[in-house]
Amino acid sequence: MHFSSRPRHLWVVFAALAVVLLTRLPLMPQHLYSFDTVNLALALEEFNPLKNQPQPPGYPFFVGEERVVHALLGSVELTFTVLSIALATLTLTAMFYLGELMFSFGVGLVAAALLAANPVFWYGSLTNSLRLHEALFSCLLAYPLWRVVRGGRGAGGAVDEEGEADARRRVKVFLAASLLLGLAGGFRPVVELRLFPLWLWAGWRLGGVKLLKRAMVPLAVGTLAWVLVLVAAAGGPVKLVASYYGYIYEQFHQTSPLMAPADGGWKRMVGRALLWTGLGALVWVWALPGLWKRRAEWSDWPLRTTFFTLWFVPSFAFDMLVHTADPDHVIFSLPALSLLGAAADRKSTRLNSSHVSESRMPSS
Repeated sequence: MHFSSRPRHLWVVFAALAVVLLTRLPLMPQHLYSFDTVNLALALEEFNPLKNQPQPPGYPFFVGEERVVHALLGSVELTFTVLSIALATLTLTAMFYLGELMFSFGVGLVAAALLAANPVFWYGSLTNSLRLHEALFSCLLAYPLWRVVRGGRGAGGAVDEEGEADARRRVKVFLAASLLLGLAGGFRPVVELRLFPLWLWAGWRLGGVKLLKRAMVPLAVGTLAWVLVLVAAAGGPVKLVASYYGYIYEQFHQTSPLMAPADGGWKRMVGRALLWTGLGALVWVWALPGLWKRRAEWSDWPLRTTFFTLWFVPSFAFDMLVHTADPDHVIFSLPALSLLGAAADRKSTRLNSSHVSESRMPSS
């Protein structure tokens, strides 16, 4: 299918929405699914993380998002349903465009399909609209960061072949991505931790320490935008930090290897992280050796390898070492794996939108 720009974008969104509606809506819970959603529902009336409305760290931007939707719909259950459908649709759309940017039209389609069918992403899009933001921002931020590193400066500081004008444009993209990364923390603060290594490498590769210092400003502005809301809601930074410390200890001390629990409960958490992260990869992991053999098809394959490593490994390490209690705690890593699985398909990497269009044109 070959579209002009604006209609094409609309068709991509409509296709993603159709997939989500057909596969999620019939199974959508008709009640508040867990204590997390109950806490988020309570925050509609009063936003106070000290009362677990919602639970720390508070997610102030998500609370604002749900309040807007709730004001339009009037039903708490319907609010979470609509948010889940919208966020899953946006994530699949962003997954397609990221796959197309990094590889081809076909890879974008297959990556979106793999993510849509991933059991953990499916579960998350049914039960927790809050955590869906992690998958969405994983795609949304990987997109500009790939644009940055694809033509950035090398480690030695040499100007890339596209010239100074393009380098300046990439700097603007990186600064905008830095602001978005900071703002993303207002929905899920852990997004900033998971993406920080990739962000750091992208900025260093493009402009070194000087650019990273510049980028810290929009990153800090975006972060402060939600941190100050939390401080005000908690009645000061001291109360906020004390509340967070107690919550973190309660949640992590029995499962995190970093806190060395004597009963070995961390082994169960590590097993969960491995299982839930790799569950969707079972359908394509056998093709990885073939992808490695074909790596020469991309002249910049070392760059791609580094990008995927910094995108996936820190996030996966966080899940293994810090906290994984529910399947959708690992949802941030799934877009990277879906894109890797799509790239392992030889046919999808060679399929572009123009090829599909030409194959459907009648012969003269």
